[in-house]
Amino acid sequence: HQGLPQRRGRLHHLRRSGAEKETGNLEDTFERIEKAMELVRNFIKWFLYITISIFLVVTLTYKMYSVDTIPTDTLINILISGFLTTAVTVVIALRECKSKWGSLLKYLIHYISLCVVMCLCGDWFGWYDLNLSGILSMSLSVAIVYAMSFGVYCLIDWKQAKDINKMLKEKYKDEE
Repeated sequence: HQGLPQRRGRLHHLRRSGAEKETGNLEDTFERIEKAMELVRNFIKWFLYITISIFLVVTLTYKMYSVDTIPTDTLINILISGFLTTAVTVVIALRECKSKWGSLLKYLIHYISLCVVMCLCGDWFGWYDLNLSGILSMSLSVAIVYAMSFGVYCLIDWKQAKDINKMLKEKYKDEE
């Protein structure tokens, strides 16, 4: 009889560690789902920032050349280029860097990657001729979209941080 409780104890321990493993796996699964949802949220947010910025640049370009209407194909091409450049942004620009030079290099690689994607898209969509002036024109457009997108991101981020700080001050005001 003395050996029996030990076995039960061991079995109970094994069952418990199995449950703990299961809980750990569940926590890992929730963490992966949470990371995936954050990625989707970031993708949607940046898709909106970038696509609206591309649309504004295209609209201004059409107005500069006195074109009154934007063809339906161009609107679809804006969505496609917005999707592709958002994918590049999520993969490259949203990664954390620990150093100032690493961040600078990351943003330089990001900008060059966006220029390559948009030059290829611009050629594919027939937005410009693939020559030096076309590439420079597209690179300028990418810089404008880049500034607009990151500008909006910073403004919204700054406003959210300001709102959070205000709420925290109000919450902990009574404790001071």
